[in-house]
Amino acid sequence: MIGLGICFRAATRRSWWRRIRYLLALVRYIHENPVKAKLANRPEASSWSSDRFYRRGHGPEWLDLDRLLSMLGSRRPAALREYRRLMREELEEPYEEVPAWRQAVKGDEAFADRVFHGIGEPPVVPRGMTVERLARAVARMEGVGPEVMRRRGQGRSPSRARLITAWVGRELGRIPAAQTAKYFGRDTSTMIKGLARLEERMESDHGLRRRVQQLARQWNR
Repeated sequence: MIGLGICFRAATRRSWWRRIRYLLALVRYIHENPVKAKLANRPEASSWSSDRFYRRGHGPEWLDLDRLLSMLGSRRPAALREYRRLMREELEEPYEEVPAWRQAVKGDEAFADRVFHGIGEPPVVPRGMTVERLARAVARMEGVGPEVMRRRGQGRSPSRARLITAWVGRELGRIPAAQTAKYFGRDTSTMIKGLARLEERMESDHGLRRRVQQLARQWNR
């Protein structure tokens, strides 16, 4: 039960961070628009932007600063520092690179599903996605032969390709990890543990996360 609780909290924390990451990318995208449009040389210099209020920590009554700043820090000084850092440092995933579902909704699959459900549209499930087709796409991306991915052993690269296949299949196609494990002739519990390690690595390995995101976008076109 202790191990399950730890896994559950870790998964919840990753889900929460994915949601706030999209929000922060959107905030920065909006606040940088005047600079990109050459209407100001800095976000805080634009009279049409709320950026200057977030930097100061106070603004007009109609602007709810607390909702965003509370996500950046429990104390106002720390939250303001985090906001300034957000606007200064390069984002790992700019808003322009956030996946777009059906070219209409940006965010993760769960958010897109809620939006489409609210307007009476079917849920987001990429058409034609099967473990076999996904495995071939991952093999091309990782430079590993599809037949090698199904053999026993074979080293780290095929193992990572199998896990990427399982992760994308689960996240986008709602393909159970057990189904992917069966296709590759692997144990389901081992596959699930590997998926947890892959998610942890994707949080720190920006190159890996970018490749996986590019693969995911191919199925959403």
